[in-house]
Amino acid sequence: METVFLIRSSSNPDEPYKLRVSNSDGLTLKLRCFCPAGVQQALCKHVLGLLSRKIEFLYADQVESLDEVLAFLDRAGTLKRSSEMLAEIATLEAEFKVVKKEFERKRSELRDSFCTTLREGVTHSE
Repeated sequence: METVFLIRSSSNPDEPYKLRVSNSDGLTLKLRCFCPAGVQQALCKHVLGLLSRKIEFLYADQVESLDEVLAFLDRAGTLKRSSEMLAEIATLEAEFKVVKKEFERKRSELRDSFCTTLREGVTHSE
């Protein structure tokens, strides 16, 4: 089985990307997107969208094929793993926001302090 989904591109709506789902041995399902990120072997938003059943990426006549692919992925446990991974990423992103905010606050304080020192003058000491 091989299914090729045409994925709407947000950057170029007239040129859809192809997302290929292949199952050559009957046991292993492979997903590959041909967007710029997918070509670089990265996990792209289109594959994640497909796993999350975000059908706005798809053209209307492809939804039935998506149901077949998702049923296979569900039986393989891939959808559960995808949900777990996305939840873990969301947690990491929330933690990162807190750390980034603290970093930016400390960096600003340090720069302000150094600027004040330079403005008020630096004394050479021996």
